[in-house]
Amino acid sequence: MFMLKRLKNYYSVVLWTTCLTLSCNDVNPDKPRGFYGPALKIVPSTPSDSNSLYNLVKMESYTYTRSKAIFSPLGIRLGGKTPDADKRISKLTKKGNHLHLNMDNKEHYISNENVFNYEIKNGKHKLFAFICRSYNESIKNDNAIIAKEIEVFNGELIKSKNLELADIVYNSPRGTYKNSNTKNIVLDFVLINTDLHQEGNCVRITIDESKEFIVNKWQAYYIQNTQPGKHTVKLELLNAAQKLIAAPVSHDFTVVIESDSK
Repeated sequence: MFMLKRLKNYYSVVLWTTCLTLSCNDVNPDKPRGFYGPALKIVPSTPSDSNSLYNLVKMESYTYTRSKAIFSPLGIRLGGKTPDADKRISKLTKKGNHLHLNMDNKEHYISNENVFNYEIKNGKHKLFAFICRSYNESIKNDNAIIAKEIEVFNGELIKSKNLELADIVYNSPRGTYKNSNTKNIVLDFVLINTDLHQEGNCVRITIDESKEFIVNKWQAYYIQNTQPGKHTVKLELLNAAQKLIAAPVSHDFTVVIESDSK
């Protein structure tokens, strides 16, 4: 009876130790939620051969009338392929050079034409417009960006002035990425009335609320080693003291790896 009791206590200790070991192995602070395998990382994108060409691109003017947003880009052909597009390792869009319209940093529309049929609700809004290359990287040229505080009534623009405060606009990633397009996912954003510096403003990138990166250069980046599933990217514009100077922006994207046997 005594031996039976000792054996029972022994197996209880073994079972308790095994459970504790499994629990400790499962709680790994170095393994961000949603990512397994190779470590997720962000690297600068490949320098573009077309930067010198796009330094001359300009958003000459815009208007909003009869529920249509009309833009006048100069120095670029919307729908045309970016000269170095075939050399890029990132996902290309069939739209070629394309225009982005963003309302209130929430609603986002893309077109390779300069007219958007879009009904803006009556009231005050923030309107952003910018141009992207065939591979989804925005043109980092202040003249190619429109940032306005506007007021609309019955499909007509009644007030418009330049946005004065610093802001950040989300561009990419968005949508679904499959197979080879998942290796280098473009992460891109647009800055308004500010720039990034080693000792100044920076952008904090948070993926799936678990993995953080700080970047201090305004350029496109690649997200690498992203695992299949739905993910969220949050961007925060910070000053040198790591304080927010604009509202955070975020968006979801999905990674799908399909079998070659299909």
